[in-house]
Amino acid sequence: MFPITLEDGRKLVLSPGKHNEVQRAVIEEFAPRYAKGAILLYVGDTEKKDLFIYKKRLKEIGIPIGKHSKLPDVVLYQPDNKWIYLIEAVTSHGPISPKRMVELEELLTNCDLGKIYVTAFPDITEFKKHTKNIAWETEVWIVEFPDYLSAHKITTADMQSRCTAVAAGALAGGGVSFVSGWVVCALG
Repeated sequence: MFPITLEDGRKLVLSPGKHNEVQRAVIEEFAPRYAKGAILLYVGDTEKKDLFIYKKRLKEIGIPIGKHSKLPDVVLYQPDNKWIYLIEAVTSHGPISPKRMVELEELLTNCDLGKIYVTAFPDITEFKKHTKNIAWETEVWIVEFPDYLSAHKITTADMQSRCTAVAAGALAGGGVSFVSGWVVCALG
């Protein structure tokens, strides 16, 4: 079992398994590094799909929640920047692919926030299995290397500046490198 403490002190318990280990790491390690001040809006579980849903806040920001909503594994909301982080935890299948991005964009039609798509992997081995399926203009975070965030194939100046802003908000003496279509942000 993997316990997670929410900002109000309540505890969630994720069932055992590699997938939920990645989700726990997203909430406890990724969020403080790259989404400071973010509020957890949703986290699923391998045994209980909708383990935690902040329905009121999701509705306020224009994200419909229904019986068949296809939310990603973790949803974080950063009110200061008006960004929503849509995070898929991948241990066997399911990165933010072009098809998945379209599905999420359709779900988020009424959400005016900036959208940050992130695929989280437990390790570099799992990441390598999925590199061909990762959508452009998305982020990749690997639990094994928590101080690095990579942006996949940044194609516009806007995306480069957004990634730099995300990194700058988390960096303390780190840096940002643009290499072969990838942006690698390293914490100091």
